[in-house]
Amino acid sequence: MTLRHQGKAVDPESLGDVLADPTGRVVVFVHGLSCTEWQWGIYSERFYERRGVTFGKRLAEDLGFTPLFLRYNTGRHISENGQDLSALLDRIVEQYPVPIEEIALVGHSMGGLVSRSAAHYGKAHDANWITSLKHLFCIGSPHLGAPLEKATNALTSLLSQFDVAGTQVPAELLNARSAGIKDLRYGYIVDDEWLDRDPDAFWEDHRQEIPLVDHVSYYAIGSSLGGTPDHPVSQLLGDMMVRLPSAHGEHPEEHRRLHFHMKQYFPRVQHLTLMNHPDVYEQLKTWLAGTAPQLDGGPA
Repeated sequence: MTLRHQGKAVDPESLGDVLADPTGRVVVFVHGLSCTEWQWGIYSERFYERRGVTFGKRLAEDLGFTPLFLRYNTGRHISENGQDLSALLDRIVEQYPVPIEEIALVGHSMGGLVSRSAAHYGKAHDANWITSLKHLFCIGSPHLGAPLEKATNALTSLLSQFDVAGTQVPAELLNARSAGIKDLRYGYIVDDEWLDRDPDAFWEDHRQEIPLVDHVSYYAIGSSLGGTPDHPVSQLLGDMMVRLPSAHGEHPEEHRRLHFHMKQYFPRVQHLTLMNHPDVYEQLKTWLAGTAPQLDGGPA
């Protein structure tokens, strides 16, 4: 796990040398599965008619945030990456060239789960950085799991029931999926959800109710291919990777829901496009520029 600046790895100790004008408002971008920090500039030419435009650059211009971009191994367990991110943020706070007043985490897809994991472990370990964390954004994150991973788990379980090479070999190949991908089946973000458990067991959900950090404002953004959440295409495919109830943490059982302080839905926007879509940016900017939600009154 490293910080990246203009395509190169940067140690927290070197931030004073590479950041042109660091401010006390820091936003950290956490990419999703099989991506890198470059993915935050996806479709930049289509949306902005020039290359290299990201949410980070726009927040620097509009609100004075200093953007930092993360690169990490998405094949590892989400909880392992979450703990590493918490440790890295502690180093950033310690070495940053000016006092940090405010940290915002922006995670896309798996990155939202890694961000939630980092906040959980930061709070649990009383990390120095956690008091500066004010905002946590989850963009298209599968908090209740991703349907494609659930389907793959079902397929491998079915294939493994037949004792012939034509099914056993494909099952073994499919079961070679990374730990990070398997964590996406139900949205695991802490060690206890996967430790000492069979990662290939058929539809065994061990997701725990991990509380949100009290003083942090949490935001969820979801989308779908259809024009409304109840459109048949939206119901079946979501944004192509994540369905809206999962992105918004809306579990059928009340005690298993995630009570985000703010939620937003974007119709006809596919999963990767969320990372740089102008409408998504305007929502991020509005939330960051406005008054934080009242945290003692329950979810908005």
